[in-house]
Amino acid sequence: MIPELPGSRRGVRNQFAAASREVKAFFDPIPELIANKYPLEVSLAYAFARLEQAHRTTLYGGVVKRENKILKKAAAYFAKESL
Repeated sequence: MIPELPGSRRGVRNQFAAASREVKAFFDPIPELIANKYPLEVSLAYAFARLEQAHRTTLYGGVVKRENKILKKAAAYFAKESL
């Protein structure tokens, strides 16, 4: 089910107010951007930038975790082998 999208500043503020504490913390500057009468596109651009940042952080964490597993396996292999 797709939630109804807000079409005004008030709607965006209401959606933000109804969001979870984690979402509010992650997108903390949005209410200030709206209150300072910046175009809604500025808030949208900020939201997409933060989402992209979270996406990259998640991907980086996954790569580091995978590479650590590979390094541990390689270390265990070479520890068993006499060089």
